[in-house]
Amino acid sequence: MSQNVTVFHSFIVTKRNFTASQSAFYGCRGAEPRFLENPIFSTKKEALHKASFFISFLSLLISIKITRCTCIVFWINIIFGTMKKIGYLLYQPYKWLFFIPFLVINTFFFGLLTIILSYVTSSKIASYIGGSIWAKINTFFTPMIVKVKGREKFDKKQSYIIVANHLSLYDIFLIYGWLGIDFKWVMKMELRKVPFLGAACERLNHVFVDRKNRKASLDSIEKAKNKIKNGTSIVFFPEGTRNQSTTMSKFKKGAYMMALQLQLPILPITINGTNKILPTGTMDLVPGKAEIIIHEPIAIKNYSEDNIQDLIETSREKIAAGQW
Repeated sequence: MSQNVTVFHSFIVTKRNFTASQSAFYGCRGAEPRFLENPIFSTKKEALHKASFFISFLSLLISIKITRCTCIVFWINIIFGTMKKIGYLLYQPYKWLFFIPFLVINTFFFGLLTIILSYVTSSKIASYIGGSIWAKINTFFTPMIVKVKGREKFDKKQSYIIVANHLSLYDIFLIYGWLGIDFKWVMKMELRKVPFLGAACERLNHVFVDRKNRKASLDSIEKAKNKIKNGTSIVFFPEGTRNQSTTMSKFKKGAYMMALQLQLPILPITINGTNKILPTGTMDLVPGKAEIIIHEPIAIKNYSEDNIQDLIETSREKIAAGQW
């Protein structure tokens, strides 16, 4: 009996000691173990809380910045859009009361001056005064800012068959004023009827083509061939008419046939921006920027009528490569 009491007493003591040790290790604060009160674990928890707070705060700042930037861009668009509309409205009285009358008067004046000069000077001088100066005066008063690229790519002593995309009537100002080459135009017959301008173009030996009469057009081009020499070139718009988009229409063969017949290189030119200054078929004239890009001439020694389409595509690709 006494032996059983001793064993029971030892068991009770052992259990108490184990419980005391367990309590010392785990603690008595609910279910939370005491080892989490250790400074190392406490520091990690605090670091995690701080990192989480910092990330949340940073996300908030980024959201605020993005929202502010979006608002700023929105208001800038509103302001500039409003300013553009105001500028357009303010330009209309200038256009109708000053520029259009001024354009008509100075066109008649320079046309008459060109006719007179063609009798007393060379056609190159008459063309420069009646064409280049006329174009620059009118682009200045439009106003149109012009950028030219590639003037170093051609030889002024060499004659070329010049081909260009056609966007607007303002292409004429751009080429006349800034190309820097003596040339003849291939132009539609209707322009021959414009007072002074038509007569001046005829005196300068520009080529009028009647699109309704193919034979007459070919005869006009045949007569022009004798003028395309000694650095004088000829300009074609191979699309045949002004294009209402920047995507070029199919090129006609006339310019390329002449190049093969005269054995003259093709000079491709890209025109940009004039369609925004004066869109085709409208009087919606506005100030703006335009650009003329002169590309490397294309030698025609490897081309013939058999592969003339390759020549057309080569020049077309060069012109398209420069478009905005």
